[in-house]
Amino acid sequence: MFVFIMTYLKSVHTVMLQPIASTINTLLGTLYQVFSILLWMEVLIHESFLDFI
Repeated sequence: MFVFIMTYLKSVHTVMLQPIASTINTLLGTLYQVFSILLWMEVLIHESFLDFI
């Protein structure tokens, strides 16, 4: 009975949580890319502004 429960939980974990973890990972990766691009643009704007002064 215990082995059956553990096998069931493992299959539920694989089927249910793997796509959720994959989605969260994708979202975090996308957010990281967006913020790094925004930070890079911010640095460029400030550098060009300082050159202008």
